Amino acid sequence: MQLELFSPDRTAIAEGWYHVKFWRLEAARAMFSRVAERWPEDSESREALRWLDVAYKEVGDLKAQEPPERVVRLWAARDVFPQVGLGGRFRQALLALLLEQMELAGTGDPGETPSRGAVLLAAGRAQDAVSWCASAVKAPGTPPDLRRLMGDALWQLERRKAARGEWLGWLVQLEPDAARAAARSLHDPELAEIVASHGIERAPVEAWLRNLAPLLEAEHLPDRNSPDLEFHRTVLAAEAARRRGKLDTAIRHREELLRLDPALFRRYMERLSG
Repeated sequence: MQLELFSPDRTAIAEGWYHVKFWRLEAARAMFSRVAERWPEDSESREALRWLDVAYKEVGDLKAQEPPERVVRLWAARDVFPQVGLGGRFRQALLALLLEQMELAGTGDPGETPSRGAVLLAAGRAQDAVSWCASAVKAPGTPPDLRRLMGDALWQLERRKAARGEWLGWLVQLEPDAARAAARSLHDPELAEIVASHGIERAPVEAWLRNLAPLLEAEHLPDRNSPDLEFHRTVLAAEAARRRGKLDTAIRHREELLRLDPALFRRYMERLSG
């Protein structure tokens, strides 16, 4: 009994967070308010009530909104909450609710904002986001920036080379100035430096030569011609011949690489011998 005079009601606090998890804000407020009234010095209940005020302000009464409107409102509110700390609990609950509302509204396809993959990544479910992207990319008319999302998810999983490959596959479809600006927004300053220094059409081969990323396949290159893209396509042909054991064909492609860019060709040969 004496302990209760000085210790907050941990059961009520736990119940409050349980209600937050399922976005039952009125029930959560009742629990946290009870604790705050009995133990005014308890910082956890006070902070939870502060974040509840934010949730009410940003999300409002979901019952009064149609499902598509709920999705937009929830997605817009996500970054009001931090990713860590007590506010982070509200963010996680909000994103879980958003995924439910997207299913209810039948939204979240590739190209929509938000896509289901984007919400999964925002919720910290990077592996689920990768799985979603891998499936979504097979659909016809998939927007190119889906590869950026895939790269972000792979980077979060610390699969650095694979992430750079996805980012490069996205960036190479952009115009040079747009690609440089977009590369600066990524999580990898090394890749941004390569794009800035060498240009986006040279960047995929440069990253491959540095063993930072896989070489982009031909179907992921833009449908235009330039010396850098020609070099890239010739490297692909030389590597395919080498893997098949067609050495005469590989040598002919290497001679073409030497003609196209002697300095880059030497680096290519150094990579093979390394």
